[in-house]
Amino acid sequence: MGKSEFEELCDRFEASWRDGHPLPIESLLAELKTGDRVQLLRSLLDIELEYRFKSHQPPSTVEYEARFSDQQEVVAKAFTSVRKRLRSSTFDELPETAFASKDIANSKEIELLTRVGPYKILQPLGRGGMGQVFLAEQTEPVIRRVAVKVINTDTPTKEILARFEAERQALAMMEHQHIAKVFDAGVTNTGRPYFVMEWVKGVPISEHCDKNKLSPEDRLELFVQTCRAIQHAHAKGIVHRDIKPSNVLVTLDDGKPTVKVIDFGLAKAMHAATRLTDRTLFTQHGQIVGTLAYMSPEQAELSSLDIDTRTDVYSLGVVLYELLTGSTPITADEIRCNAFDRILALIREADPPRPSIRLSDSGDALTGISQQRRTDPRRLTVILKGDLDWIALKALEKDRNRRYDTAAALADDVQRFLKNEAIEARPPSFKYQLQKSFRKHRVRYLAASTMLCLLLAGLAGTGTMWHLARENYRQAKANERRAIEQGNRADAEAEQKRLEANRANENEELAKAEAAAAKFQLANARWDAGRAGEARRVLHQIPAEYRDNFEWHYCNRRFRGSEVSLYGHTSPVLSACYSPNGERIVSGSRNELIIWDAITGKSLIRREGASVSVSCSPDGRRIASISGDGVISIWNLNSSDGERF
Repeated sequence: MGKSEFEELCDRFEASWRDGHPLPIESLLAELKTGDRVQLLRSLLDIELEYRFKSHQPPSTVEYEARFSDQQEVVAKAFTSVRKRLRSSTFDELPETAFASKDIANSKEIELLTRVGPYKILQPLGRGGMGQVFLAEQTEPVIRRVAVKVINTDTPTKEILARFEAERQALAMMEHQHIAKVFDAGVTNTGRPYFVMEWVKGVPISEHCDKNKLSPEDRLELFVQTCRAIQHAHAKGIVHRDIKPSNVLVTLDDGKPTVKVIDFGLAKAMHAATRLTDRTLFTQHGQIVGTLAYMSPEQAELSSLDIDTRTDVYSLGVVLYELLTGSTPITADEIRCNAFDRILALIREADPPRPSIRLSDSGDALTGISQQRRTDPRRLTVILKGDLDWIALKALEKDRNRRYDTAAALADDVQRFLKNEAIEARPPSFKYQLQKSFRKHRVRYLAASTMLCLLLAGLAGTGTMWHLARENYRQAKANERRAIEQGNRADAEAEQKRLEANRANENEELAKAEAAAAKFQLANARWDAGRAGEARRVLHQIPAEYRDNFEWHYCNRRFRGSEVSLYGHTSPVLSACYSPNGERIVSGSRNELIIWDAITGKSLIRREGASVSVSCSPDGRRIASISGDGVISIWNLNSSDGERF
């Protein structure tokens, strides 16, 4: 029995490590067509971690948690399993540090942090792939609460350092009310890089909207703030690449909800002039960057190097979709139940249903979704149907050239909806513009429509008979046109058939003519080869309709000359010969010499005197004859002139 796809991938991965050219785990996960992606990840981690430990390159859990942020538990178990197995193995030559749980020590060290520079650590706020964030209090030169992000490990990889520095620099470049600010940066006493930023006391935008049961219009107002913040980042030459509700927090500013965009850990500079770090920041081929549910089709490519601001526009579209419907276009169940490569294919290829249709298909969940939006279920579907459908779908176009060009353009279209103005997400037809105008000027339109109804009611009675007569006339004209068109079609078809028949006859006649010409050429070739009988036979195979011409009659007479009977000698013929060109025959008898037309058989010249032997000169100009008494005479073939010897 052959190996399964799972086994083949594992064997190929291990062979790449043995050869010294290890393949990225992400690319093999993407190749898995059937089977459990999580189980394959466990096996590949098991192989890679063991090889790294044995080669004295101890891996860090931080590095792998950053690479596989949605499978941190699997990463932790893989590290524990490999360390346990290697401790009990016979690899005594490995240093003890290779088995030490450095990440656990790192975690404990971070947990024991009480001060970072002038900042007093108060409590942990959260932990990401690269670092841990603490709530801290600045004691000098001002007293305020801030968020301090410290790198997780004291031996960070080059990639982690580069991304950490890139995030710090990206935030430092921002000067926008809806983006968290950076205040300071430095290194701890133990050598860990950190940076200090504005503490955003908020919750993810989707959680805030649901918890406070915001209406669709209020949700859209917060979404517009998010778009403006992302547009500011784009203006600074930065692409966020990880826009999702957990990175868009809502806090209260003077009692008013305000958006703050955070976590630029995956940010990318769009231009060479925009430098986020002096270190080389490289996304490995096959490594997927971002969060699956909010990832753009470009990011879902195995080589996601061609990324621009429209990637963030797509992710904003996903956030908008979720704020309106309560779920992302690719649902959590689809991500949980499908293999990794299938999920990427869905992101790249599957068109999302319109938000209004997603709501209609929600079943029993529609009631809860509507309550969270403080709107009747039927009314909520009506609100989404139309403009909001088109705005969301334009932002979620798979072809980025068909999306909004900028986050600002998306925000502007949402604001047009909020103001009951015509949006640009679809062509503004006359009917559509009329609908928008009616919504803005409802009272005026109602008054005008009332007057119009009264006028139409007055005209209805008198216009009925005219309308019926007009309809009958139009019907009759339509029938007449159809009859004429049918007749024209029939005539056209008949003419087409006649032309096709003529073309067929012409082709047949041409073929016959070509065959006759070929036989004529063959007959001449046979004659030139001295095969007179065959020449005549081929010539007479030419059909009668192609014989009535000079060439055929000429050849017929010419070829028939070989059978001409010559009458005119009064005594037996003693000798005869052809002229070299075949046009003359010379014959001699006891009393005369005659020159004949070889084709017609007509005698041309007669000379008195016995000619027991005759012969033509090679140039065909003279004739030699010998008489009975041995006298030789030389004659001109075309006249009676001659000499005797």
